[in-house]
Amino acid sequence: MKLKLTTALLLLCAVSLTSFAQNESQFRFYQGLTAYVDNPEGVDFNVTLDVRDWNMLENGPRELLLKIYDPEGYPVVREVVPDDGITGEAFMPETGGWDHEMWYYTLCYSRGTVPMTRWSAYSDPGRVAMLAHRTFTYNVKGTAKGVYRILLSGSRDHVVNMRLSPNLKYGLAGHPNWLHGHGDMFKQAYIYVPKGTVNLHLGFLEYDQPVTRNFTVKDAAGEILFDGSARGGFRETMVTFDPPNKYDDQILTVEVSDGSGAYMLHCQLGRPDVRFYRGIGGPPAVLTPDPTTAKALRGGAIYHDNKVFWHGFQIRLHEWLKKLKPEDFIVHGPDGKVIEPTIAIDKREKKEQLSYAGLPKPPIWFAPLNGNHEAPPSSDLLMHQYLGYKNPGILNNAVRDLQIGLNSIAVGDLPVTKTWTANMGYVFGTYSFHYWRPMWRILQQSDAPAELKAIIREALILCGDRIAFCRGIERTNGNAFGHIAMALRYAAAGADDPMLTALSDQFFERFSNGSWGRGVGLSRSGDCQEHFAHDYHYGSYIISNFRAISVDLKDDRFTNARQRMIDLYSYLYCRELPAYPWGSRTHQQGFNPADAWKANPGPDFTVNVNNGDEWFAARRQNYYALTFFGHLCPTWLNNYYDTRIGYGGGILCQITIPEHGTVIASNLQAAYGSGMQPRNWRNFHIHSVVGTMADDTPFVGADSEHLNAALDNLTVSGSGEVRDRAVRSARSYTFGDHSITCRVSLADTHYRAALWNHGPTAHLKEAYEMIPFIPSTTRQPTTVALLDAEGNSEVLTKTLTPANGFIIDRKGYGVTINFNETRNIQLGQNNTVLIELITQRTHARDISFEYTLTPYVGEPGAKPTPPKPPQTLKKLADTIDPAAISAALADTEASSVADGKRHIADIRFGVTDNALAVTANVVDSDIRPNLTPWRGSCVEIFGSLPEATTVGQIFLVPGANDKPAVAYRQDGGKQIANPAIKVTSQPCDNGYEISALIPLALLTLDPNAKTILLEAQVTSTDPQKKLTPQTAFGSTRAYMNNRNYAPFQIPTAP
Repeated sequence: MKLKLTTALLLLCAVSLTSFAQNESQFRFYQGLTAYVDNPEGVDFNVTLDVRDWNMLENGPRELLLKIYDPEGYPVVREVVPDDGITGEAFMPETGGWDHEMWYYTLCYSRGTVPMTRWSAYSDPGRVAMLAHRTFTYNVKGTAKGVYRILLSGSRDHVVNMRLSPNLKYGLAGHPNWLHGHGDMFKQAYIYVPKGTVNLHLGFLEYDQPVTRNFTVKDAAGEILFDGSARGGFRETMVTFDPPNKYDDQILTVEVSDGSGAYMLHCQLGRPDVRFYRGIGGPPAVLTPDPTTAKALRGGAIYHDNKVFWHGFQIRLHEWLKKLKPEDFIVHGPDGKVIEPTIAIDKREKKEQLSYAGLPKPPIWFAPLNGNHEAPPSSDLLMHQYLGYKNPGILNNAVRDLQIGLNSIAVGDLPVTKTWTANMGYVFGTYSFHYWRPMWRILQQSDAPAELKAIIREALILCGDRIAFCRGIERTNGNAFGHIAMALRYAAAGADDPMLTALSDQFFERFSNGSWGRGVGLSRSGDCQEHFAHDYHYGSYIISNFRAISVDLKDDRFTNARQRMIDLYSYLYCRELPAYPWGSRTHQQGFNPADAWKANPGPDFTVNVNNGDEWFAARRQNYYALTFFGHLCPTWLNNYYDTRIGYGGGILCQITIPEHGTVIASNLQAAYGSGMQPRNWRNFHIHSVVGTMADDTPFVGADSEHLNAALDNLTVSGSGEVRDRAVRSARSYTFGDHSITCRVSLADTHYRAALWNHGPTAHLKEAYEMIPFIPSTTRQPTTVALLDAEGNSEVLTKTLTPANGFIIDRKGYGVTINFNETRNIQLGQNNTVLIELITQRTHARDISFEYTLTPYVGEPGAKPTPPKPPQTLKKLADTIDPAAISAALADTEASSVADGKRHIADIRFGVTDNALAVTANVVDSDIRPNLTPWRGSCVEIFGSLPEATTVGQIFLVPGANDKPAVAYRQDGGKQIANPAIKVTSQPCDNGYEISALIPLALLTLDPNAKTILLEAQVTSTDPQKKLTPQTAFGSTRAYMNNRNYAPFQIPTAP
């Protein structure tokens, strides 16, 4: 098919040229640029690139994507230019995209200082010329008259000089947001407005101050649409066309005045006819050197069938769909009858979702690509339904919906965007662009015609190549950045293309190992980082999202990364309060690990969580404790928000009493640091030394990273500089059998000598250790009482009072805090206790404090319940019949199961050489077995060993309704009948008796062990006809841990 487009696309999010559309141009990359080359005679031409790399701003290898398309939209050159091999950490601040650099420069200038380097220096032709370069030349055959596209996409370190021979004219479009220029590059340029355009969004940037340029945009009649400078470094405006199509097929003029520095231009043409992530968007404008070239390029648009397209594959898909007849979209069921579609409207996005009821179910479940965010389009739902019933009508409806998404791919091989919402993790990744998976399914799991598959594969490769180089601003928000890894994985699997596969593998590897930059991707602790640090809520999103890859593609890399995150969150979670003081974006809950939460009862541990050297946790019978010493949101980003987004410094995140509740917890006030400015410390609810410096500046010791934190046996300790204060903080915790010893100390900054003993003061005039407690609720009151030297208590007030400790009691459990010396204490403003550390102006080195936390259940000071004394099991013969077990064990002590005053069962245990013998007399007013054993009448037997964490679980289901008793073993998430277990049952008064011989190995028990652990849980019908479970020895989650199992001794052979 002949297309009337002549585009040459040179992808760079920002481009810097020494001259515009002349023989040689210099480009600087901020991600991509599209150069549309006008070749009206269809001549052969050469493209020569001199590639340079500053190796300054990026902290890892960075490649260039090069693609050259012919007028039909087919790539004639497609390759990745490798990195130059020089990597390292030259630029220290963690930054993602252009806006982060803007904030850095703006903060410097606005605070009366200057940045270390002029931004314009990186595109200064003289400096660039001194950089080593690699030269690449590509011969392009003039197969047709029209517009060719040359696509380059790279990083902000890249500078490329491009030469075309012969010297063909071209236009430029930076994307997703910016064209980067200097000198007289865009002194006068022209923008063609494709039909259907309704507005023009403009942005102008000059990082270096003072600004020296003026920007003017005029229409064809000379009317000024904008005229002004980027005062303060940045300026934006929206020009709304009235009427909406006022400038269709007209040419606008852009003028940039002379100036000394580099700058950036943003010109975006909004249009309502293409899908956009949460609103109407548009493509970047194409700037040309003259009106004639502007008319030839048409702003990158292709007019076809009175519609506007941007790529050849879009027209090919349009033509394929035109061939279909109305009846090709009708779905017939297996019985041949027509099935009418069900149409649901997503409330948030007003998006139609098409499905067909009553068809065979697919063999796998539908795993949403973005959890409960961003409703999937019809094509994603339909192609999943197609797996269960391969009907051409379903396929055709899916393709028709897929066309909507693919038609949004415009200039730069990217979807249209709206103003500054150009983070492609959100816009183009599987976060909102859910078309990657249906394309994969069409190519790999459908009976689609070869012609259609070729078009879909062409589109998938185009999209996949481009998203692989979305590596700028996308890095900031890890939950969205992870969606790029997912999109690439579907693209590689769908297209079965070696280059895409390599790009996908490379992207995920760097996402996993930190090569995209510090604080980007998966952290060393295993979570997905946000704002270059940790955020519980947003960081948990990919736990849901990566599940789709695991279900669809069975990719162990995604599955293992997801499981490591789940393991991490099983330590971090707090049920009663979002105790996530490190939060780098939000303050709310996220993933709930449910029964896997480490604050549930279980074996003792003291761990460096996931070996990340950031979180450290300990669990004992009477407490679960979590501390955080790790990375925080960068200070420059905090300064942009004028607050602190997260605190750490060895902070005590939570003290939770297993099976009861949380007593001490640190949490933030709101998202993005709202209310968490250090000056608001009196209203904080975090664990930290707080107070006021001698110069009246606020002090929060938790505003620090203790990156040297380490666990030595039962003690974790770390230290670090307190941000923006000339003080160093150190914390340690020793996790004892029943209590925790806490130590904190301050010191002078390590940088004092480098400051020639000058600099800010290290003296404080007030300092407190802040202990945050869970506030009272209507169901669970909290009281705080001070303790004097004799152990007497009285209610704590907001008046400083001498004390030797205090008690936080939550009516049945709590924590006692004992000091190493008498201190004045008082209630704080926000459910905290403030322990006074100094009473006069004091140097930081003279401030330290030690205290002990002793959690309890019952009354304050109560000791944990001592271990149960072991019972000795009666030895039975290997040949014993299950029916004889009851009589054989009649003389042994029974373990009683009761619910309050209601007696439920008596259970007795014995042992043979290789099996556990069990008999139970159960009171059950309505014996109701169920195919899912735990949903009906049953006796569950749990086994474990004293030093083990594994648990064996057996279900003994009584016979009923002429069906015999049966035994099941828990295997993964399923209960499977096991004939190796010999079981029998018989009805008796008020219920039934059941007996069994269970091989010890099925309960994870060792026949040579001296002591084993057992638990029993009986599910029976109570007088109200309700099935309720109850354990013999007090376990609440017996299937998870053996904390409350009873010990039994195996008798030794005589």
